[in-house]
Amino acid sequence: MVRIIIVWTMFILIGSIGSFGKNAVADSNFIQVNVDNALNESFKEKSIEPLKNIERKMNSKKGNIWTYWKAYIKMCKSLYYISVNKGNNAKSMLNEAIDMLEKNANFTTEDYALIAYMQSQSIRYTKGMESGVLATKSKNNAKLAIQKEPKNIRGWFVLAIIDYYTPKVYGGKEKCESYLLKALSLPSQKIKNAYLPSWGRKEAYFLILAYYQSVGQIAKLHSFYNKAVKEFPYDSSFKKYEK
Repeated sequence: MVRIIIVWTMFILIGSIGSFGKNAVADSNFIQVNVDNALNESFKEKSIEPLKNIERKMNSKKGNIWTYWKAYIKMCKSLYYISVNKGNNAKSMLNEAIDMLEKNANFTTEDYALIAYMQSQSIRYTKGMESGVLATKSKNNAKLAIQKEPKNIRGWFVLAIIDYYTPKVYGGKEKCESYLLKALSLPSQKIKNAYLPSWGRKEAYFLILAYYQSVGQIAKLHSFYNKAVKEFPYDSSFKKYEK
């Protein structure tokens, strides 16, 4: 069994969370905003407490959408633990997040996209055949997200992640550009909804910029850099791609 190696880059995950473009959802009433703000506070304070605080507020909430957000918070806690070099904690928290979301009844397009996203992150903790199996699960779940809702930006973004980080010798880097272009043609949300996720758009910009840089397509790199900073004018994370 071929090992599929996916090197998870933190600049995509951490650098892209908690900042919203001028045309994106940025209302403090939105759960996405509050959770991502808590993650950013955790990074700044080097403390897990901001994430634990928002997690406690959701403990009594019931229903599929709340299970989604509880799993999302656990994923964010995993990212925090990576940032402070606590790999075992990060792995454990990510596993908890996946286990929690898998218990959801009647998976929605967003459930499939999130579990695919988390599974793609989990590959960093696997080896050999297990890596390939997990990559396939992630890819299949991203496809299910798109089958349920073809305009789900998050499903297309996860497909792009899997393709981008699969070595070319094993068929990778063949479709990531088209997947990312599709993702960036879609809105973060079809209709603004405070309870639903809106992640994925900024992450897609980071990944397409990384892709164009890696293949030496400088004109496209500059074009998408300009689009990214126009859409996210207050974010400094794109500076590395500035001319």
